[in-house]
Parts: sequence; structure tokens; C-alpha cells
Amino acid sequence: MGAATADKVATEWPATVGPPYAELLEIAQIPNHGPCVRLTKQGAANKLFNHACEPQDQDWAWEHLTPLPLAPSLESFHVRRFWGYTCSRVLDACAHCVLS
Repeated sequence: MGAATADKVATEWPATVGPPYAELLEIAQIPNHGPCVRLTKQGAANKLFNHACEPQDQDWAWEHLTPLPLAPSLESFHVRRFWGYTCSRVLDACAHCVLS
């Protein structure tokens, strides 16, 4: 599996999905969520995510697809003393942050 890079998106996106990236996605302002990204073409969503599904399942998935808020992907977070933790302690620390 290759890495998703800006170069790959620019060169392989049209052959894989169809419409240019800029035509496929749009930014929408959703109340209580701020800016969100959403797909604009069902055919491209089917090629990306639902290619192994029956057409009626693809339609159902498109009808239930919701915009993705951008804020969580832009927000930074820090784990104190990250490099000093063993793996299980990092997971415990993250679980504690999420659950508290």
C-alpha cells in the first residue's frame, strides 16, 4: 500500500476516482460543527468506498453520508513524556484522556 502524498493525489486521483479532487469535495459550514468537508458526487464515493457493494447499498450509504468536521484534524494535542512511556502506558494515558 502506498502513501497518500500530494503528488499521488494530483497524478492518480483522476484515474482512480474520476472528477478532479476540487470538484469532488466542498467545504460547508455546519451549525455547531464549523467547517466540514463533504463529497459532492455519489459516483466518486461509490468508487472510493462502496465499490464492492450492491447498487441499493451504495444508495443507502450515500443517503447516510454526513459531512466530516475539519476542526479535530486541525487541533493539536500532546502526550506528556511521550518518548519515556512504554507502549502500554501510552495507550493507558490516551485512554485516560479520552475517558475522563
